[in-house]
Amino acid sequence: MGFRSKRRFGVLLGKGSGIFLLVMLLFAGLVGAVLAQRAVITDEDLENTATNDGEVFPAEYSGHTVGINGSAGDVIGQNSKIYVDAGGDEDALHFGFVPAGSGIIGYVIIYIDSVDGGFNSTVPLTADGSNLHEHGIAATGGSDLYFAPNFYADYAVSLTSQAGHLYELADDNSLNNLKSVNLQEGQSDHEGEYEIDFLMSDIGLTEGGAFKYVVTLVYPQTNLVYRYNEFQGVSLDTFNYDGNWKGDTTTTESFNLMDDDYNLFSAGGPTHVGSLAARARSVESGVVVLLWPLLLALLTVPFLLRRRW
Repeated sequence: MGFRSKRRFGVLLGKGSGIFLLVMLLFAGLVGAVLAQRAVITDEDLENTATNDGEVFPAEYSGHTVGINGSAGDVIGQNSKIYVDAGGDEDALHFGFVPAGSGIIGYVIIYIDSVDGGFNSTVPLTADGSNLHEHGIAATGGSDLYFAPNFYADYAVSLTSQAGHLYELADDNSLNNLKSVNLQEGQSDHEGEYEIDFLMSDIGLTEGGAFKYVVTLVYPQTNLVYRYNEFQGVSLDTFNYDGNWKGDTTTTESFNLMDDDYNLFSAGGPTHVGSLAARARSVESGVVVLLWPLLLALLTVPFLLRRRW
C-alpha cells in the first residue's frame, strides 16, 4: 500500500511538474516580451538603401524602433517610429522619422557610439556660444544625461524641423560640426515625416560596421536645457527608476541610463530585429514574441490532460 501511494505521488509530481514547467515557459515568454533588452536592427542588403526625399516607406529600411512616453506630443515617443538603413554606392546611412504627433518639436538628439573612446555622459561637453544645436547635445546648464555603463558617445546628430547637423564629440570636450545631415521633410500624405543621411565613414565606420545609438528630445536655451520624457533606446524600467525624474512634461534634472539602454544597428549579415522592449518594439515583433508560448501551451495542455495516473 505504501509503495502504491508513493508511486501515485510520484506520477502526480511528474504531471504537476509538467504543468508547472508549462506555466513557467508561458510566464517567461510574457516577461520576455515586456522586459526584453535593446533593439537590434541588422541590414542584410547593402547594395540598396533608402531614398532621402522626406517620404518614409518601411520597405526602404532595414527596421524601425518606437520609444517611450510623449510629453512633447509624441515626437520620438511611444507611438513614434525611427527607421534606420545603410548601403548604396557611397555606403550611406539613413534615418527616417515618423512622429506620432505633428512633426518635430524641439531638438531630437541622437548619440552614437561607433569607435573606441568617447563620453559616458554629457557632463564634460562644452557648447559654442549661442548655437542651440550644441547646447542641446552638451545639455548646457542642466539635464545632463548619463549613458549606459557600456555606452560611450563619439558622435551626435542634432535635428529640428528646419535643419540637422552631425557633430564629433572631440577629445577636448568641444563639439566639432562635421556636416549637414541633409534634412528632408515629407509633403502631402507624408507631411510631418523627415529623413536624413550621412556616410558610415563620417562616424568612423566602414561597410559592415555597427554602432549603438540612443535618442532623446530636448528644448535648449543658451544657458539651460530642458529634457522631455521621450526617449528611444531607453526602457520604461529606467524611466521609472527611483533615482530618475518621472515627470510628464520637461525637466532640467540629470537622467541616468541603465545597462543596455541603447539600440544597435549593424550594416551587414542576416536581418535580425532583436527582442524589442516597451522602449523599442514594432507591433509585429511583439506579436511574434507573445505567440510562441501561447502556441506551446495549446500543443501541450491536451497532452497533459490525457495522461492517466
